[in-house]
Amino acid sequence: MNKKLIGIVSTFMILIVGLCGCNEQTDKENMNTIAAPINILGLSLDDLSGEFELTGEEYNTTLYVVEEGILKDTIVLERYNAGFTAGKNTIISQAIMRCESKESCISALNKLKTQLRTGYSETAGNTIGEDSYLGEKIINTSGTKVTEYQLVFRIADVLVVLSGVSQFELDFREYGHIIESNMNEYVE
Repeated sequence: MNKKLIGIVSTFMILIVGLCGCNEQTDKENMNTIAAPINILGLSLDDLSGEFELTGEEYNTTLYVVEEGILKDTIVLERYNAGFTAGKNTIISQAIMRCESKESCISALNKLKTQLRTGYSETAGNTIGEDSYLGEKIINTSGTKVTEYQLVFRIADVLVVLSGVSQFELDFREYGHIIESNMNEYVE
């Protein structure tokens, strides 16, 4: 009797999995969404060295349409912004937004990349997320030359913009990889 029951249950489970299409997706191109609130995906003080302070954060879950700027007409379902500072010359600002669809997110990222290419030098290196851009430029602030970085990337329908001033490009790559790792935990 037990063997027959195990056989019936096994057959039933195989049919359910087959009919639902519940096979695990490993190809990043097939990812459609991040199944988590985006405010838990970004950098936190725990991710940064002890010198950093949180300068502000905002989490908005109200749908809105961007009305101006490079992302005009992009529909945003959820947005999280946070800023951090360490000393006078290290500033990090992060903006994470969930677009209405993966396609909308791809379009928004491409618009940002086009805009950034006009003012920043693209750095070589590995891609973060499904698609990314890391640019840098030297700026003068209070008589000191510093490097400003702009990192934009996306996974599924979530777009990340990480910008700021740091002494090291490696820092911004690492910050991007931390957010990427957080996002990958919730990909569907």
